[in-house]
Amino acid sequence: MEEEQTLAPAVASDDDVTENETITQTEEVSEETQETEGQEEGQPASESEGEEETVSPAKARRERRRAEVRRLKDSEAQAQKELAETKVKLERLQQVAQESQPPKQEDYANYDDFLAAKTAHHSLAAIDNRQKRELEMEAERKAAEISSISEQEQREMAQNWADQAGEARSKYTDFDTVVTAEDLSITPSMARVIASSDLGADIAYHLGTNKAEAARIAQMSDLEMARNLGAIEARLSMPKVKTQTTAPDPVTPVRPKATAAKDPSKMTPKEYRAWRENGGSF
Repeated sequence: MEEEQTLAPAVASDDDVTENETITQTEEVSEETQETEGQEEGQPASESEGEEETVSPAKARRERRRAEVRRLKDSEAQAQKELAETKVKLERLQQVAQESQPPKQEDYANYDDFLAAKTAHHSLAAIDNRQKRELEMEAERKAAEISSISEQEQREMAQNWADQAGEARSKYTDFDTVVTAEDLSITPSMARVIASSDLGADIAYHLGTNKAEAARIAQMSDLEMARNLGAIEARLSMPKVKTQTTAPDPVTPVRPKATAAKDPSKMTPKEYRAWRENGGSF
């Protein structure tokens, strides 16, 4: 409708322009009324609107916590990388300082050259010492940052476990007894992987009811252990197979009803002849 206003004659008077604008605005309001006419109050404008997937509060909380743990892991990895780079710079600087020897007077033809070299050496040593202190402070800051991130990550995983354990107690009545059994082999490395999983409580209960498997995984390397726990998580996350079919009952075919035998005395000659030819039956 804006295009109609733009294409209005340039020589139109002010009154004509005002009238055209009023008509156009009226048409726009009419079109909007037609579009919304018959639509119930509160009804979404389209089918896609108002059909958002319902997410349980527990699932939403787990997703937020998982995103936070992932962010913390990324931050920790970046801080570890920067700390390693700082340590490399510090080692190189220390190596250069050890290789740099103060000048000796006998190596110079005159005393002035010796003094200049000595002054330059002291200046470079002072710069190296300042850079060394800066790098050491940077390394300390990065180490403290990594420690802080690790503590936050541990808190998030602990809370994740607490939430899952609370839900698991309503699913498994003997949950606490099974997962805290003294003869259950769960190493600290296994505990960290389990606590970071979305199905940590289910994995722990599975291991508690399969102690031989838990003992076998406890003897593995960290990589193999993580793979095996991941395989358990994948199995537990698979949908359960239905034991009862939801298919409708088979349709019983309609059978034609048997024709009642007719009294021979009431048959027509044609019917009686056919009846005799069939051996007294139809």
